[in-house]
This record gives sequence, structure tokens and C-alpha cells, in this order.
Amino acid sequence: MAKKMRWRERGTGSFRVKDNGKLEYRFPYRNEYGEIKMKSVTGDNEEMCMEKAATFLEIQEKKNRGIDIDSTIPDIIKMIYKSDLKKTM
Repeated sequence: MAKKMRWRERGTGSFRVKDNGKLEYRFPYRNEYGEIKMKSVTGDNEEMCMEKAATFLEIQEKKNRGIDIDSTIPDIIKMIYKSDLKKTM
């Protein structure tokens, strides 16, 4: 009798081994328009893939947040200044 597949929780992603021996981690995320997309990262081991995924999700979360409604104009200007400064470094 065939072995039953166990389902993982939705949204956890999956690993696979590529032809070159590296691991590929595919996981879902929401873009700035609220659509669910898939992203894949490649690494030598699971920890490296999870770190890359966490970094990507952190950047994506910052994009999705946008400007705080309670921000004052000086706060917004300071945020834009810091963002531009990071881009030039």
C-alpha cells in the first residue's frame, strides 16, 4: 500500500535539491498590491536559504508598510533622507 502524504501548513514553502547539489527554497509572499507570489532562493544548506528568505521578506514588508498615517512632515522627510542615503552608500 502506498504511503500517505502528509500536508504541511499553508504558506510554509518547500525545499528541493537542484542538479548542482544546492538547495532551493520556494515560498509564498504578498507583493505591494496584495497578490500572492512565489519566490525562490538558493543556498548550500537549509539555514542559508531561510536567512535569504527572511531578508527578502523583511525588505518586502518595508515596501508594503509605506508611510505611517500619523507621521509629521519632518518625520517623512527624515525617512526619505535616510532611504536615499542608504541607496548612495
